[in-house]
Amino acid sequence: MTRTWLDAALVLAAHGSHRNPSACDLTRRHAKNIRKMGLFTDLKTGFWHGDPPLSQVLSTIAADETYVVPIFKSVGHFTQVIIPREMKLTGSITKRPSAQGSALVRLCRPVGDHPEIPKISSQLAEDAAEANHFDKERTSVLLVGHGGKASTGSEQATSRVAESIRNTGIFKSVTALFLEQSPALETWRDAAEKSTVVVPFLIGGGGHETEIPGRLGLEQGSTGGTVLGVRLALSKAVGESDQIPSLIVDQITEHDRLHGHSDTAAR
Repeated sequence: MTRTWLDAALVLAAHGSHRNPSACDLTRRHAKNIRKMGLFTDLKTGFWHGDPPLSQVLSTIAADETYVVPIFKSVGHFTQVIIPREMKLTGSITKRPSAQGSALVRLCRPVGDHPEIPKISSQLAEDAAEANHFDKERTSVLLVGHGGKASTGSEQATSRVAESIRNTGIFKSVTALFLEQSPALETWRDAAEKSTVVVPFLIGGGGHETEIPGRLGLEQGSTGGTVLGVRLALSKAVGESDQIPSLIVDQITEHDRLHGHSDTAAR
């Protein structure tokens, strides 16, 4: 049986970008795919930098109950500060005034926190290695996270997934590198074998994945090549996986398991 929430709405809450409007496209694509499942009465996207803004999206929803799933890789500054502040949420469950009197908003854990994310990341690395005929036992993996100064959430999540891939023993080495903190992506040569797979550990499609080839010394938009004697192969970003919509739904199911739900019927 597939559970449905036909009396509830869903909001996918993402970062977005005013400078690069296409940064919102991936979240909208996930929303479109979930919409096809017919699980919710309404489904919206909301962005910190984009339209509709997080601060306004709840006002467009008529349902008495709304789930919010952060399209981020980890619990951190955005999930603990930005989203609650912009959406006026007080915790996992918030009671808000509405046209009908009051409405519940249920804040779920970020999709990148799903336990299947390490497996998806590892599979992306394997697929890229096989597509480029790399011997995986002699291949290194560079897992590239965002990082940042506001919170250690991104760093910890990236390092945790890198360790999970490392523990599979599939590759010779696995190293976590970052776009906005140390160890920086530009130090990649220190961790690279002659054959190296680069996996962007980016969830929300914020556009950062487009800068990775250039920072590796490849042509813009390239998915691989040879730099400083190293054969590089880039996988797609983790957030582009076709499994993400199902993982979003799983985070809602997990929220109900932890916090209860007024309608527990599965359909």
